[in-house]
Amino acid sequence: MRRILALLGLIAATFNCPDAFAEAINEEVVVHPSLLMFGGVVQSASVSYDYTAHVNTRTTSASHDLREGYGFSTEVAVWNPDLLLVDVAGGVTYQQRLGNSKTSVLDYDYNVVGNAFQLSYHPMQLSTTRSTSTVSNGYMPSYSLERTSNKLTASLLHQNFPVLMFFTNSTVTSTGLSTDSTTDSNSGSINVSHNGRSWLGAAMFSFDNSSSGDKESRNYSLLLNNTFDFDVEKRYRLATKASLSDSTSVSSAGSLPQRVGALTANFSGRLGKALAVTLSDDYNYSSSVDLQSDKQVVKTNVVTGSLSHRLYQSVTTNFSGSYGQTWALGGDQTVVNGSASVDYVKLLPLGGQLKLRSLATKSVTHQNFLDTLLSARDEPHTVVQQGELIAVNLAGKLQPVVTVKSLNPEVIYRPDFDYRVDTDTGKIEVVVNGAIAPGTTLYITYEVAVNPNVDFSTDTQNHQAVLSLLGGRYILSGTYGTTDQRKIGGEATNSALTSTTTTLFSAEAHYETSIFALEYGTISGTQESSSHVAATCSYEDDYGASGHFKLGARDIYSVHDATATSQGYNQNVITASVTYSQILLQRFRLLLSANASDSRTDGVTSDLAGLRVGLDGTYNSLVVSLAAGTVYRFSSGGNTQDNNVNLKITRYF
Repeated sequence: MRRILALLGLIAATFNCPDAFAEAINEEVVVHPSLLMFGGVVQSASVSYDYTAHVNTRTTSASHDLREGYGFSTEVAVWNPDLLLVDVAGGVTYQQRLGNSKTSVLDYDYNVVGNAFQLSYHPMQLSTTRSTSTVSNGYMPSYSLERTSNKLTASLLHQNFPVLMFFTNSTVTSTGLSTDSTTDSNSGSINVSHNGRSWLGAAMFSFDNSSSGDKESRNYSLLLNNTFDFDVEKRYRLATKASLSDSTSVSSAGSLPQRVGALTANFSGRLGKALAVTLSDDYNYSSSVDLQSDKQVVKTNVVTGSLSHRLYQSVTTNFSGSYGQTWALGGDQTVVNGSASVDYVKLLPLGGQLKLRSLATKSVTHQNFLDTLLSARDEPHTVVQQGELIAVNLAGKLQPVVTVKSLNPEVIYRPDFDYRVDTDTGKIEVVVNGAIAPGTTLYITYEVAVNPNVDFSTDTQNHQAVLSLLGGRYILSGTYGTTDQRKIGGEATNSALTSTTTTLFSAEAHYETSIFALEYGTISGTQESSSHVAATCSYEDDYGASGHFKLGARDIYSVHDATATSQGYNQNVITASVTYSQILLQRFRLLLSANASDSRTDGVTSDLAGLRVGLDGTYNSLVVSLAAGTVYRFSSGGNTQDNNVNLKITRYF
């Protein structure tokens, strides 16, 4: 492009000074840039057709869309392309839905981008975009959507402290609908960084706000990153990160403020060639308000340390521990965690390798949250006799405020005279000689306090072995893992605690053009118990100089045992896919693909078959793209078919 602009400038200078050009046959020619230099104009016209159809046993639906379009683009330089270069593009499209709907959409847009001072220390870019869509159909009045965007980007390429900043304003306006609306948005940021020998730093401030009618949102954020190296070899490093974000949403219902902050520090050190240590501290803060405009604050702080050692380049051991605390819901939760791992790598003859890894983790969680109140309204109970003790249905500590009444006619009974509440036993006593007669159906409204706290431990183990033979041609692997959660204390039940054991064994064979794999795995736990076996194969190869063929298939059979919430079942799923691509006449690319699947679950069958064809390429100034596909679905609930065709032709001139 710049060569074309320079040539145009040379031609302009020649026409402006023909005598001087004629006399300068054996002398140096000095070309003076023109004030305006125009690039070539690229124009395009396109037409596209889309067809989609859905067929089932009862109905058939289809749609046809036809779209015509025109576009152009050019460039204009002022005095010098590096001083100011302006790209201008625009276009108009008209889309209509064929058939009875009579829907049409008219779009037009333009885009102007100006780049200035590109070879200086302060390059800038200014862009403006506008698009308008007018939608018409036979069922409602026409309406328009208008979108505008203006963006300014500027840089200061200082050697030590480069600065990058941008500002964007955008609007979306709708007219012709039942209610016209305008949404205005502004966003921007400034980024300052530093890249020194022992200090890497970056600071960024950003904002964005938008308004539409009586709704408004504002967001401001600040981010600071720093990395300090304490020695020339960079063996000891401290990395810190701080962020703060404030946002507010305002509407007719009120305002919703939110603040999120984080502070992280990480120290890493290499104590010699084999020993490494890390220490980190992560603090997070979040505050917002609930539906009652009460402030809610959640804070977390986690301190972590680890020590790793490598022996003879083959054995790596790691010990780590962490202490974390969370403050929320008027209480707190503490988690203490410790882990140890061993990694072993052994090189074998003929390009083989053996990898072993063992990991053990133990954590203890202690919760100290406030009680949660659960309420029941008008819970029915029938009195057998006076003096009876009535047990409410909700579990928890019964609160002293209770309402007891009967209907037809409505009678509200008096505490201590007609009934007494025993908060220790959680029962309501019908007072002898009170107003509650035997056979009366009482409707009791009450609250119970539920203690959600539970102290529990989590033990995790994971062991893995991978054997690679002949440079990775054959790979055998096995994994065994357990997770066991046990209650230590607390009033809550341990129904949410889980224990799970998983195993996975696999074998793979990798050849030049094909891969074969077998897999067997089991899951046994408090929430799930299942096993599966799977086989996978794939083939991929090139045909000639421009053809490519790929084939893949997988069969998996699984057995799922019954659980407390679901029945057991067996499932078998087979999937297969094939793809072929070919370059035709060195201009077009042909793509053929097909896929199929068969799923059987205890006699219930679901099958799928799909076929897709694609052709795209360029001939002189003509660009053609064709894609068509069909998908068949067969199931006991009915069969369906989905078809789609897309054809697009574009001519550049």
